[in-house]
Amino acid sequence: MIMLKASRIKKAAYLYMSLPVMCFLLFYMSSWAGIILFLVFAAVFFMVMRDTSIDGQDLRTTRKYLFVMALAVIMWTYFGGQGNLYYQSDDWHFRNAIYRDLLYRDWPVTYPASHKALVYYIGHWLPPAILTKGIGVIVPSICGTELMFRIGNMLLWLWTAVGVFIAECLLAVYARTRGKKILMVPVILVLFSGLDIIGVLRDIVKYGWTFEELHIEWWSQELQFSSLTTCLFWVFNQTVIPWIVILCLLDGKRINQFVFMGSCAFAAGPMPFVGIVVYMTVYAVYRGTLMFMQGKGRAFMQELFSWENLLALVIMPVFMIYYSSNSAVITGAEDPEAVSLSVFTLSHITFDDVKEIFFFLLVEAGVYLFILYRRYKQDIFFYITVGSVMLAPLVRVGNGTDFVMRFSIPAIMVMAAMTVRSLTDNDGFCEKKDRICSVLLRICIGIGAVTTLTEFARGYQAMLQNGRIVNVADDLKTMERDDIVDALERNIVAYDYENNVFFRYLAPGK
Repeated sequence: MIMLKASRIKKAAYLYMSLPVMCFLLFYMSSWAGIILFLVFAAVFFMVMRDTSIDGQDLRTTRKYLFVMALAVIMWTYFGGQGNLYYQSDDWHFRNAIYRDLLYRDWPVTYPASHKALVYYIGHWLPPAILTKGIGVIVPSICGTELMFRIGNMLLWLWTAVGVFIAECLLAVYARTRGKKILMVPVILVLFSGLDIIGVLRDIVKYGWTFEELHIEWWSQELQFSSLTTCLFWVFNQTVIPWIVILCLLDGKRINQFVFMGSCAFAAGPMPFVGIVVYMTVYAVYRGTLMFMQGKGRAFMQELFSWENLLALVIMPVFMIYYSSNSAVITGAEDPEAVSLSVFTLSHITFDDVKEIFFFLLVEAGVYLFILYRRYKQDIFFYITVGSVMLAPLVRVGNGTDFVMRFSIPAIMVMAAMTVRSLTDNDGFCEKKDRICSVLLRICIGIGAVTTLTEFARGYQAMLQNGRIVNVADDLKTMERDDIVDALERNIVAYDYENNVFFRYLAPGK
């Protein structure tokens, strides 16, 4: 039996989530502004790492169980396309092109001939890309070759797997798992999903629809809460760090590090970041109200205006300026009814929409939340989750429907975490009604697992059809091409970047 201190697990999480921000400021910006901001963020990082108030129950387990958890992560990420050794979803065409450009081109990545620049959620790729470029400096002969891309993919796979393993450990700490029950953590992470198959059956019976491509999460057309496996397989760059951040938030009750964690989540992707901000804001108001009622208002203000929060706040505008140059942001929202900053819009809502949204929420989250209510009715994070899932279908960002899928990433992880804790930590919950809730949760996981199995089945189907194991999506090669579908390209590049504030002043090209 070994014991992993919760404080060490959380500090490993802080280091992991910080590295992309540090890489962006120091290497990607390549300017004096970046160096100054890097020093500011480094100061915040050391303050956070020296904080002795990090709490949580220590993780007691065995090396054998930790090995099984690590092996589960390696296989999970492998089947998701990491390493370019198996099957990859269609989104990987763009993700491979982005990663190639990060490996083969100078930073910040620009395409002068077409007056474009790469503007995307690149944080997750930066640490393995820097390591790969470092190898290229030591062995110049690999620079620009396919071997460099292969090495980069191995390092990306390792980086992703380490992040998911940290998320597993954080979840085990939150769930207070003991003994063999710790193995339920990877099982539930892989299988957890909304009850999509119920929506699919409704569509088949009511509309006669078919789902030949095995992507059943689109059963409600423009509404989707992606399963944990779907997020890892399709949008891993926006997923791993937000998972880590929200799990740290769940088990840490002080707010003196919120802005630091928020800046790390922002570097991973703005839409999951917005979902996390909802949790942080509501919890801060809740905690502040309680502390003021208890006569601890001064202590709360010291938490809120801690040096960690104040200094980390300086980093936020950098990513805001960077993301704001994205062409999809400049284009604005599609068919807006109410617009804020030309980005967020409230969707048109009709009576039929209300019925569809209600059924969607019931199938994707409502059943889980109803079962979990008995145990978490005193937990503020439960009510924040309820509010988050209800808000998600009502908002759109830009020209697509990504907001509902990516904003919900933190909320889905919270539901998964509460489910794991309900099934593994039974202290004080041994009444008959609790046992019934436990059975119902297992049934829901089994039904939701159909969604996860279709994600795995897609890769198996491609292997049978093509007669080979490796079926990667790597046709695009670079985002410099002019034959990319315009609507998709706008989500990844900035046009006329020479006149953009970020590329002109904060990260001038060489």
